[in-house]
Amino acid sequence: MRITKYGHACVRLEKESGAVTIDPGALTPEPEAFDGVSAVLVTHGDTLSVAGFDITVVGEKHHHSHPDTEPADNVGFLVDGEVFHPGDALTVIDAPTLLVPGQAPWLTVPAMLTYLREAGPSTTGSSTSGAPWCWTTCSSGRANARALSSAACVPGRASTSEPSRRVGPPNPSAFGTVPSRAGETVLPPRRRRHRSPPMTEPALDPDSPREVLSAVTAATERLTATAAELTPERLGGESLCPGWTRGHVLAHLARNADALTGTLAGAGRGEQVPMYAGPEARESDIEEGAPRPLADQLADLRATAEEFARTVDTLPQDAWTFAVRMRSGSVLPASSLPWFRLRELEYHHVDLDAGYTPGHWPADFVAHELSTLAERFTRPGSGEAHRLRLVTTDTRREYGVPEHEGPELTVEGPAAALVAWLSGRAGADGLAAYRDGQRVADAASAVPELPPMA
Repeated sequence: MRITKYGHACVRLEKESGAVTIDPGALTPEPEAFDGVSAVLVTHGDTLSVAGFDITVVGEKHHHSHPDTEPADNVGFLVDGEVFHPGDALTVIDAPTLLVPGQAPWLTVPAMLTYLREAGPSTTGSSTSGAPWCWTTCSSGRANARALSSAACVPGRASTSEPSRRVGPPNPSAFGTVPSRAGETVLPPRRRRHRSPPMTEPALDPDSPREVLSAVTAATERLTATAAELTPERLGGESLCPGWTRGHVLAHLARNADALTGTLAGAGRGEQVPMYAGPEARESDIEEGAPRPLADQLADLRATAEEFARTVDTLPQDAWTFAVRMRSGSVLPASSLPWFRLRELEYHHVDLDAGYTPGHWPADFVAHELSTLAERFTRPGSGEAHRLRLVTTDTRREYGVPEHEGPELTVEGPAAALVAWLSGRAGADGLAAYRDGQRVADAASAVPELPPMA
């Protein structure tokens, strides 16, 4: 199949049996996009003609542009089960080649990156004008050669046979990356073994210790891969944790694994084992481990991670209900500790300030954390509760106080950006805040003071 990109969101597809063009309806400036085609598939309308291609119509509505307007009609087209053009939407289906919107008034970079991770195609290309036309291989694990043998394209002319080029390592912004030079798009490194599912409900069960352990193992691999790239100067440089270097963060993560392993092992024996001997001992261990060479830090991280995994794997089933006391004083079932470890890894990986951002967090982690963190504003005893309603602009999920109950404040943004704000990893500057249906000019000044993370 040959794919040719024209203006706006127009794409022409050709094969031996004929040609079809996918078009918004009346916005494409190049008449050659329609020369000799057997059908025009209109993404912003009701009419569909099919000739020579196996076309599946997917979706109904335009991506949500603004809370005060209803989405317009929009459909996407899956062509021959190989190429998916979503129109002006972020519809997730299983397709080898995805023509992803690259630039639009309704589109944000975090939303685009989240979409790419959820859809997980082997090949992508921008379907909208204004952004560089690009090819890159996503993290589904399918080979470049396979993707390019079935389809390849360049803007405004027939496809070439030049091989796709994977670009990296990237230098992501706070929640992802932006298009680089024309012809390239830099995607964040995703050292994952599987595709993130659509972020509707968390696919990962946080109460299943051995299921969470697989996520912990993957998060550890990502962390150590990032840490392995640190120079001695950067290892001793400041992290995002006040007063801590990156060495402090790595030392803390190793000692945290030790602490959780000891507490879990105690649960297996029916004994209460505190995570740390005391606040002073905890701080002393971190300070002692912070200045170590990178090789020692990595060896410590890997060894403690292996011991934690071994303890989770061998813990008796009845021990998971044993009540353990955390450093904060809260009492939780032992089954909560693997997720606690996952949180430590994901949040502190960002704190390293070494290229891993909230935009890299897996979708299931973000979904569960957003639900958990949102509860802090409405649960009894939460202190300065502001009856907060949270809305994710990329997945259209709502958390906190429902709209019909009159929330004092609605805060909107990509799911990862909301978690970054609620967890103290970013400010609210990039979010939108609404009070009584009216947008607040300065979201950062309108949002409540955050309660401390438990």
